[in-house]
Amino acid sequence: MAINYKSDILVVPAVSSLFNLKINDNQLVQTQGYSTEGVGANLYRYDAGSSATINGGFVLSGLGGTLSFSGTIFNGTAGTGRFIAVDQTVADVTKFGADPSYVTECSQNFQRAIAASAANSRRPAVTIPVGKYKTTSTITITDHSIALVGLGNPSLGRGDDSSGTTRGATIRYSGTGTALLIGVAPGTNGTFIENTRIEHLRIEVDDNTSIAMRVWHSSHGYYNDMSIFGMKGTSNIGLQVEAGIDNIYERIEVSGIGQNVGASTADYAVGLRGKLGYSNDLATTTVFKRCYFHYCYYAAHIDYTYDFEDCVFEASAYGVISPSFFYSSFLRCWFEANTTVDAYFTPDTVATFISCDINSYARQTFFAGNGASTIKFDSCHLSTTHVSPILWMTGNAPVVDNMIFTNCTLPSGAVFGTDWYGRVPNAKNLDMDTVTYRYIESSVTGTNTFNTMTTEDGVQTSYRIPKDGHLLGVRVLSSAAMSGGSWDLGINVNGSSQTLLSYPIVPTTSSTPFTLAGHPYQAYVEAGDILTVYLHTASVSGTLDFIVEVDVALGNDGRQ
Repeated sequence: MAINYKSDILVVPAVSSLFNLKINDNQLVQTQGYSTEGVGANLYRYDAGSSATINGGFVLSGLGGTLSFSGTIFNGTAGTGRFIAVDQTVADVTKFGADPSYVTECSQNFQRAIAASAANSRRPAVTIPVGKYKTTSTITITDHSIALVGLGNPSLGRGDDSSGTTRGATIRYSGTGTALLIGVAPGTNGTFIENTRIEHLRIEVDDNTSIAMRVWHSSHGYYNDMSIFGMKGTSNIGLQVEAGIDNIYERIEVSGIGQNVGASTADYAVGLRGKLGYSNDLATTTVFKRCYFHYCYYAAHIDYTYDFEDCVFEASAYGVISPSFFYSSFLRCWFEANTTVDAYFTPDTVATFISCDINSYARQTFFAGNGASTIKFDSCHLSTTHVSPILWMTGNAPVVDNMIFTNCTLPSGAVFGTDWYGRVPNAKNLDMDTVTYRYIESSVTGTNTFNTMTTEDGVQTSYRIPKDGHLLGVRVLSSAAMSGGSWDLGINVNGSSQTLLSYPIVPTTSSTPFTLAGHPYQAYVEAGDILTVYLHTASVSGTLDFIVEVDVALGNDGRQ
């Protein structure tokens, strides 16, 4: 029997039950679910005279109608009047038919909720209740002031907790494209999308997904409390950001499937990819705060200006790489357990590291590059258990113009790459306590005279001292024991040489410095001095690699 009283609320099992009711205008109807009881329940008012656009959530077909869509386009039967959702303050995706149980594909349910929010002048937030949602096509946001907000706390790292319970809202994308796209016509249009907000959301993707989340020309966007997981392979990306103005990315974890599951290096993906936008638009005042990038090939692959605060780059092959011009700062960031280098920079780089902790464990090289303009370290701590750490190793000129360390803690015996001092006076500013210069001669046997040993890069034969200082000591290491023969070693500063060490037998290894104390050699050096080492061997049996390390204290020439 039809209920004719406006004050009565009729309860029906699902949305499909609405269209065959016999009710009057303004009747309130409560559904117990959208398709399934208990999921997407909503309260509707029947408006017999309405012809509002049917969007599958806020507005449903009327009496005698049917509800079906092709994407976001309604292709059902409108019927008479409309069922209008009473509460339109939020666009709950389950009230647009999305399934949180990971059974039914729901990309278009999300898309309809986003479209309904965009069509509403109040721009209600698109909310995602706790659950896992199956998607196979890209969810796209192309309108201003759209908020996509998960309910609950997103699972981090590998995913659900030990009990298998999903604690937050998860979009699980199966496909080779992009799971979530924010932006208008990426690659072909420079329009900025304003005031986007994405929060409390986890995105899981297949190992061959191209991009988990892509943000194109965002302006004044806020992206917070997110977890992105599942990328594999160096062509696949967790978070890609292209251009932008005044955006904040906060508490975002991006995790590939790399090291933590024993995958090969080829399996590592790119955690963060920061790129130029349309017509080479830059990212302006875009900052990442308290973000975590790990288990990737490149934890962060950055072009141009992006700034980082309290972020972690770890357990990847590279912590940060900049293949193009780079003007960024790192404040209180942590670099740890990256297997190749913590950062790799190219020419015209200007980067600042402030109060950062760079822990390389047993890895030798902290930074590498093909030249850079200015790299500044202020109040940073660099540490490693490697016996011969390299702080900076470069390839081709031009190399670093200014490398500045202020109030930093550096690992004992730290060495700077040879190119940095080997060609012209590239190092203009240096503020640190101790530098170690390394020379190597390989496959030495018999009697030889090396008037200038080769520097570490295998090309140069000298280092240029960047600041006044004094010699502290020398270490000699060999690749194997020498059963016969002898050798002697000397240091040459601007043509004034002195034999410092002479041994008939080279120990297998030696890490104890041979001190210069009491030796009649002028132990101080000045900025611009050229440092070379000579090695003479006589009747050496076997084939050995000789490694000579010279420690120099800078900023103090040793004279009272």
